[in-house]
Amino acid sequence: MEGYIDAYTLFSKGELCFAQKRYNETIDLLREAYNLIGEDGLKKIGNLFKGTSEKYIKQHEFYAMMCKSYYCLEKYENALEYGNKWRNDIFNHYGHESILLVDCYKYLALIHAKLKLPEKEFAKEREGDQTWAQIFDTMRTDIRVYPLSLLNIQIPMEYYMKAYNLLKSKNGVEHEEVKNLKQEIVEYQSGCWLTMQVERTLWLAIFLIPVMGVIIPIVTGFTWKALGLFLLGISFFMVWRIINAIIIVTITYRHYQKAI
Repeated sequence: MEGYIDAYTLFSKGELCFAQKRYNETIDLLREAYNLIGEDGLKKIGNLFKGTSEKYIKQHEFYAMMCKSYYCLEKYENALEYGNKWRNDIFNHYGHESILLVDCYKYLALIHAKLKLPEKEFAKEREGDQTWAQIFDTMRTDIRVYPLSLLNIQIPMEYYMKAYNLLKSKNGVEHEEVKNLKQEIVEYQSGCWLTMQVERTLWLAIFLIPVMGVIIPIVTGFTWKALGLFLLGISFFMVWRIINAIIIVTITYRHYQKAI
């Protein structure tokens, strides 16, 4: 029993550090508590202290604090590991419809948004020497259909929608927390599409600006007129991309405001 008391004390100190945003200390204290009692002890400790304290250790809270601490420290792989344990523990003890899953799903969405796992898998496949033709083909494909960017959005959106639908089913669509989560999802999607537009503009600039820099002098000669046309072309290009980005982001924002 002594080990459980010590673990409980360490857990309580970890909670305090977490509340004070001292995330490294939180992780150290929770690890120390875990080392005292192990996985089996973590499952039992909540029941041992349930009747003696208003706030006692629950296994999913342990995983939640570890997940959130790692996320705040930008250690997203570790955060994902504990996020999955957090979710699975709620499944096992409270079921797949528990309101406790809302916060868990939100963090899993945030973690996946940072990790961009589809993009990392693509990068692994492309490791090693590439020919210029392969590099060009990758750029051309990315410019045309945003395949990686769309895949990067997919998993976070799945978790966001799980959280939203669960929260809406429990509290109703007019609840303040439901509205706030909806707004978070809309802003996430809009931000992602804005980022995609910026990335696409950069890729297009890499191709189009050098082409203009070559073609215009060939057609008009190396004159001040050529320089003026070149600068005018860049200006038109930037105005076009800005207008395009505004239209895409506005449509995305309005779509998700209505669709969710």
